[in-house]
Amino acid sequence: LLPIGKTIRHFHDPLKALNDFFISYNHADTFAAEKASALTVLKKKLHTGKNYVEKTSGKIQSLQTENNFKLWADLLMANLYSLKAGSELVVLPNFYQENQPVEIKLKSALSPQKNAEVFYTKAKKQQLEVSRLQQTVLHKKGEIVDLEGKIEQLETVSDLKALRTLLKTVGFDNTLEKQAESLP
Repeated sequence: LLPIGKTIRHFHDPLKALNDFFISYNHADTFAAEKASALTVLKKKLHTGKNYVEKTSGKIQSLQTENNFKLWADLLMANLYSLKAGSELVVLPNFYQENQPVEIKLKSALSPQKNAEVFYTKAKKQQLEVSRLQQTVLHKKGEIVDLEGKIEQLETVSDLKALRTLLKTVGFDNTLEKQAESLP
């Protein structure tokens, strides 16, 4: 045979050469496939996590800027003396913003005080939701940092045995990940 390229090993027996080539090729192919599969799963999780943080942060921002429920409740309570029961819409001066008029839709079946109570309840639920979302964003950011570390470790591995050891130590099982992805 003519020597082409870089010679890794010399063999005198063609069967031994073919067996060694098959084992080496199979080893390299398995390594590349497992590494690519693990990286794909981790990068997908990373992308999903970043999208979640982005969307949830936007939702937190919008919830924090629109605090209409508390404002409406405060305005209703401050103007209870001038409101009549059964009103569906009232226009009240906003004492927080230079007495600009604010339209507030009310439930006509409730008294103005009960409407204010409903708005206070909604404002409180809104605050609780913001708090809960902030906690989940912090948790998800921690997961993102962890995933970035795992990806970095995975990219530096150059041997199948080391790859499998790393996958076990980081708690990554390819078969479990594939099963989890197929579930709705």
